[in-house]
Formats: sequence, C-alpha cells, structure tokens
Amino acid sequence: MDSDGAQSAAEGLRRPWRLWLVRHGTTSLNEQGRYCGWSDPPLSTSGGVQARWLAHRLRDARLIKMYCSDSLRAKNTASIILENASERIEVQYTAQWRELNFGAWEGLTYEEIRTRFPAEKGFFQKPLEIAPPGGESFPQLLQRIDEGWRVILADVMSQEQERNVENGSIQYTLVSHGGPLRALLCKLLNWPMEYQWQLRLEPGSLSAVDLFWDGTSLFATLVLLNEQNSDVASRVFGVVSEKKGNK
Repeated sequence: MDSDGAQSAAEGLRRPWRLWLVRHGTTSLNEQGRYCGWSDPPLSTSGGVQARWLAHRLRDARLIKMYCSDSLRAKNTASIILENASERIEVQYTAQWRELNFGAWEGLTYEEIRTRFPAEKGFFQKPLEIAPPGGESFPQLLQRIDEGWRVILADVMSQEQERNVENGSIQYTLVSHGGPLRALLCKLLNWPMEYQWQLRLEPGSLSAVDLFWDGTSLFATLVLLNEQNSDVASRVFGVVSEKKGNK
C-alpha cells in the first residue's frame, strides 16, 4: 500500500477478508455511451434488472457492511441489494466513492469529447496529467478514494476485534463507479494507474479481491473481475460475460 495511514491500519488485521466491488447498474446515459460523473440519473429498467441479479449473487455472502457512493444510481443499486439480503447489512453512503467529476464532458460521448476538446483528449492516455475542463483531476479522485479506503480498513480492523467471525468469512462490499473501482484495483494490486484503462468493469458488474496482511504489507489477490448478468450485458452493451467475469 502507498499510504502510511492505510498501512498502519492494515497491520492490525490477522485474518484474510474479501471485498466485493459492485459497479452500479446501467443508466440511460450509460446506454447511450455518454460520460456520467457527477450527473445523477437513476437506474434504467435494465439497470434494475442488473441490480436484482447482483442482489441474488450476493444474497448468501454474509456481508458485514456496505460502502456506497452517494450518487443516485449507486444508491438505487445498493437499495435493491439490501432489500434482498438474507440478513441486515449496515450501509454507509459517502461522496468519497463518487465517479470522477467530468465537468464540461458530462453527458457527452467519447467522439464528442475528442471533437470539442482536442487539447484535453490526452486525459485518456495520461489521466494523472490532464483533467476534464471544469471538472476534477485524477489526483483529486485518488485523494478521496484513499480517504475512503482508510475508512474501510479501520472498520475492518474494528469489526475483527469486536466480532466472533469465522476464519475466511469476513466480507464487505463497495458499490461505486467505473473510475473509482478501477483506480482502487490498481492501488491494491500495485499496478501503475495508467493500467486502469485495461480493466473492463461494465455497469452492473461484480468483482472481488481477497486481502490479507503478510507481515510487511497488505497483499491483494484479484479473484473475480467484471462478472455480469449475461443477458443484459449482451442486449445493452453487446458483450457476453463469462462466469468468471473475463470481458
């Protein structure tokens, strides 16, 4: 981990634990291929179907707590998961896990951005150096997800000390957006942030990492990536998701 605060918190962890990563269900803007950062649309009909699939997929996961972006599409997704959970789950909504604020790019397609903002299109190759006009820089996004990650680590450590949880059954979930989830995966796996574009996380997808403290650092293993409801993925986005989430 690259944060002293996060590493200090992680040193208190004695057992492995799992973090489920949920990208919110799709919205009308997602389905049109338009950038949706701090814009706040609800789930579309297909997004509701995806959220119910996620609820079924996580129903027996024995989740201790859920962390969720305070954007409406994330809260809609979380609500459906919570309503269908086999037992009560504590939830915390926070702006720390919002999508990047795309500023003047909100509601535009990639081609529209390339045409109207040629000077800033380098963001897609060098996100740490170039920011959307009137929006949020990628370093600002990284700062707030680092703060959010410290909160999760502190909670995990506290719960481990307070609860009698069987080994291997410590599970949490994070409902967020493509940008924050890709950045978090790069952070946990110690990958350069430029690799984020190589991680495909569709709306309504489920991923997971297993984490444990190996004595010197927090070690993460990617165990699931981009698993989806294949019917919705094929119909809305033209992709077919394999069971293990490849693609």
